[in-house]
Amino acid sequence: MKSLNITEAGCIWGKWQVDQNNWVLTNGWNNFCYLLIGEQKAMLIDTGYGEGNVREVVEEITEKPVVVVNTHGHYDHTGGNFWWDSCFCAEGTKQDITMGASEAFLIDYYNRLPKDFKFNYVKEGDVFDLGGRHIEVLSFDAHAQSSIMLLDREKRQLYTGDEIDPSQVLLIGRSDYDTRQMVENHLAGMEKLLARQSEYDMLFPAHNGVYISKQYVKDFRILDTMILKGENKLAETVAGFNWAEKVEADSDLADYYPGKRSYYGLATIIHS
Repeated sequence: MKSLNITEAGCIWGKWQVDQNNWVLTNGWNNFCYLLIGEQKAMLIDTGYGEGNVREVVEEITEKPVVVVNTHGHYDHTGGNFWWDSCFCAEGTKQDITMGASEAFLIDYYNRLPKDFKFNYVKEGDVFDLGGRHIEVLSFDAHAQSSIMLLDREKRQLYTGDEIDPSQVLLIGRSDYDTRQMVENHLAGMEKLLARQSEYDMLFPAHNGVYISKQYVKDFRILDTMILKGENKLAETVAGFNWAEKVEADSDLADYYPGKRSYYGLATIIHS
């Protein structure tokens, strides 16, 4: 039987090994999902849009039982959850799955999700024990109400979801907060990370690049502060890597345009 991961264009999923127990998976550069392998269990951080068969990719790498964790509920991070029977996530994930998702996607997603699928909710300070690796949950509430980050205590690595992005943190699209509240929340998150900066060395975002330095946290704190004070610098164009200058009116991203791009040092943010 032909793999769902192979199309005429090639393989949907790519993977590469960071070290013996760390892998990066990507669905054509749209997302970066991470597979962390402990002595007893493995953890898959995010599952993409649901294209192909991400479980098949994971099982090519490890035979250990896999814990699926979503950094937040947006459909490009939870779309492949249905390949398992449960996930771990923050409250608000179910609501965030619908954010920006088409009706066709949601119908397909819920048709494929097992009837008894379980959403296990996590909170600040919860710790996953993979066996020799302890992964701590840090709660956030800027890009999404269901955002978390995951701190690998032993390897000193921080998995940031969409709350830190080297090309743009998308502080747009929420209906419950205006832009100012999202920036205030993002600043609070950066302050939290700076208070614990002695515990991690590298950041692993979910989009637009992997293995970035923690200098981003310092620069985002400054950029958030500048935006709130009205002292932010605007780029000449909103365009960036993987972010167009303009889109067609019927695009899924049309509601996010026109926007502005502010920047400071390594940090850049798209905002309304």
